[in-house]
Amino acid sequence: MGLDLAQTDDNTAVSMVTEDNGKIRAKVWGILPKDRVEIKSQKEDVDYKRLIAAGNCFAEGEEVIDYRFVERLIMSL
Repeated sequence: MGLDLAQTDDNTAVSMVTEDNGKIRAKVWGILPKDRVEIKSQKEDVDYKRLIAAGNCFAEGEEVIDYRFVERLIMSL
């Protein structure tokens, strides 16, 4: 597992890597403040709403990422 923490302008990321029958498998989740989804989508030209709907990103906290959510996500894996 890997963790890259941020609070406002950057995204927090949680990543997992494992081996499965000789294949390397990886999964990464992004976390950003929900009040910044629109701003970041325009600024970075990323469709965060689509990524959130697909379960690849989470919008947690208001202007700052909710680290309690990050902790719960990690503990649930």
